[in-house]
Amino acid sequence: MIGSQPLIVNRRLVEKLEIVVTVVWLLYFLDVNVPPPIPLSLINALSYPFVALLVALHWRQVAYIATRNLPLLLFAALAFFSVAWSADMTSSFEISRGLLRTFLFGAYFTARYSLKEQMRILAWVLGIAAVLSLLVCLGIPSYGIKEDGWQGIFPYKNYMGRAMVLGGILLVTLALKNWQNWLYWGGFANFLGRG
Repeated sequence: MIGSQPLIVNRRLVEKLEIVVTVVWLLYFLDVNVPPPIPLSLINALSYPFVALLVALHWRQVAYIATRNLPLLLFAALAFFSVAWSADMTSSFEISRGLLRTFLFGAYFTARYSLKEQMRILAWVLGIAAVLSLLVCLGIPSYGIKEDGWQGIFPYKNYMGRAMVLGGILLVTLALKNWQNWLYWGGFANFLGRG
C-alpha cells in the first residue's frame, strides 16, 4: 500500500512487460554480440535476477514442468554437480550456473506459454535478430561483416547461421500449419535463398 491507497497493478501491462523481458533474454541466449559501451558481464549478471523473478512469478508451474522430464533433470543435476570433481572448479561453476539459469528459463518458457505462443515469441525473436543483422551489416559493415562473411549482430558467422536455421525451421513449420499465409512461405524462401 502506498499511503492509504492499495497498490493496483495492471495485469495486462505486467504480461506485456513479461513478454518483452522474455524476448530480450531469448535474444541474449542466442549470443547476440553486445556493442562495446555495454559490458557483457553486466548483462550476464542481470540475467540471473531476471530469470529468478520470472521463475518466481510462476514457480508452481515451473516446478511441475522442471520435474516432468526425469532424464533431463538428472542430466542437468549431473552437469551442475560435476563441479565437485572438476580440475578447474571456478570455470566449471560458472558454466554450471549458466546451465542452471538456462534450464530454469526453459522450464519457465514452457510453463508460461502455450506452444502456439512459444512459436510466436520465437518468431519475433528470430525476426528481430534477422532485421537487426541486416541493418547492422548494411549500416555498420565494419561491425556486421568480417573477413570470413556476414555475422550481423552475432559474434561469429556460425552463430548467425544457427539463428537462420532456427528461423527457417520455425517459418516452414508455421507455413505448413498455415499454408495460406504467404508471409511464412516468403520468409522461408528467403532463408533458402541465403543458404
